[in-house]
Amino acid sequence: MTPYIIVFLVIIIFFFVQARLYRRRAHEELASGIRREWGQTPKRSYEPGDLTKIGRFHDTRKKIEPAKFYIDEITWNDLDMDAVFKQINNTRSSIGEDYLYHLLRTPSFTAKELEERERLISYFSNNREDTFRLQEIFAAIGRTKSISFYETIHRLSGLKKRSNTEHILLACLLLASVALLFISPPLGIVCIIAMVGINVVRHSNHKKVIQDYLSGFRYLIYMLEGAKAASGLNLPVLDGYNQVLNENTGKLSTLQKGVFLLTSNNMSGSPGDVFMDYLRMLFHLDILKFNSMLAKTLDRLDEIDIIFGTMGLLESMTAAASYREQKNPCCQPEFVTGYKGLSFQNIYHPLIDHPVKNSLEEDGGILLTGSNASGKSTFLKTAALNVLLSQTIHTCTADRFITGFYRLFTSMSLRDSLESGESYYMAEIRSLKRILDSCGIGPSVFCCIDEVLRGTNTVERIAASAQLLKSMDEQGVLCFAATHDVELTGLLKDYYANYHFQEEITDNDIFFNYRLYKGAASTRNAIKLLEIIGYDKTVTEKAEAAANRFLNTGLWTLENKG
Repeated sequence: MTPYIIVFLVIIIFFFVQARLYRRRAHEELASGIRREWGQTPKRSYEPGDLTKIGRFHDTRKKIEPAKFYIDEITWNDLDMDAVFKQINNTRSSIGEDYLYHLLRTPSFTAKELEERERLISYFSNNREDTFRLQEIFAAIGRTKSISFYETIHRLSGLKKRSNTEHILLACLLLASVALLFISPPLGIVCIIAMVGINVVRHSNHKKVIQDYLSGFRYLIYMLEGAKAASGLNLPVLDGYNQVLNENTGKLSTLQKGVFLLTSNNMSGSPGDVFMDYLRMLFHLDILKFNSMLAKTLDRLDEIDIIFGTMGLLESMTAAASYREQKNPCCQPEFVTGYKGLSFQNIYHPLIDHPVKNSLEEDGGILLTGSNASGKSTFLKTAALNVLLSQTIHTCTADRFITGFYRLFTSMSLRDSLESGESYYMAEIRSLKRILDSCGIGPSVFCCIDEVLRGTNTVERIAASAQLLKSMDEQGVLCFAATHDVELTGLLKDYYANYHFQEEITDNDIFFNYRLYKGAASTRNAIKLLEIIGYDKTVTEKAEAAANRFLNTGLWTLENKG
């Protein structure tokens, strides 16, 4: 045996042993982390662009199924759903987090679908070890770094068929150079150096063109391996899902032949994986495998969709189970067919530390009044957010939550747009019109509106707001609205129940208890707040006097002329 062969074998054995040790340590650390982080707020940090990448599965599904109802950008941003998503996202793979994001933007309107989600969530909550084993499988699948797997796979049809001739020729020439080393070492070394340089450059050039697709194919293999492993757990709760996974992975089994040519284990970084990466670069193994997979993959996009959706649902439900542990107390929603109202006990906002809880029982819309910063906006967001959570992850942050099936809209945190040249008022009336346009074309609408038509003058605001809110009620919209216009509480008393938040002012300080009270607000604090933060007393005292004169006479004057 020549010294070259001995050295080569020693290197191979070394890399093999190191790879085994690395993977064992990585698996032990992973299993420990999964158990430690269960029921905790996820500590993952997000890079710029991560949420955009995560949202591409949702964007693609919207194009495929445009008739479905989805949470729009206004509502998503009003409710700070990116932050809520991050709080729920205890997933380990791109499949799970992509699906969870899509699920949160796609409310369900069928009890059967939500009951099935509840069955999975309950099982994952009550059978931790099974859940942890499943999470380890998803962690082995891992996350894509810069691409959306689902979007990339669905863009494959735009890629032309590619030939393997050049890559086979270059690989053969490199092997011939290695063989030449045993016949004429000096000439062999020269040829090896030349072919290594050529192969690396050509590999880099080709890889630039197909990099995203190559990453997508690698992830497809991880997904197929994970699907087989998940069904291999034989969890009774997943019997139906196991059958779906087995049937569809079977149809894609040819893609997994020679899979080591395309990719290493997803827990990359081990010496063995690094060694294989060099072999791929020198012999174009990954590109050869990619080209052979391309046509086969295009013929099996439906099966890929089914596997992705099945695995995504399962992992998103493990995240929902962890979220329930994190947000304790929480409850399962109770849906009442045809119910136009909301009833809840001790509801709270999940993003607030030490939140104040409130309760409500109403069969129609409500009108909220109260001072600035008293809690009106937070209450509206809390109610809307729990309606959304009830129809997605079948979980509410309350002791009890009774609801119907609603299409959800909000109009709360609008702003001027310098880019479009659109004023606040134009943005506001467009936002409200989208709610009115949705009436009567599907399931009931629940909407939350903060300070109705605040972007215009008082007289027209009150007149238009009263008619707008009255029209919504008459069209069957369940509307929760907040306003500073106390006149609306009287005008709409036959259509909306009045509730308010209040404050207590003591010793030049203001205290809010954030409790919901029945009836319209009878206090105001805007002028008092000016005084508390140090405005000239002459200004605040005259302003208070003018306000009192208006309340007594209905007329505005700057000075009391007797």
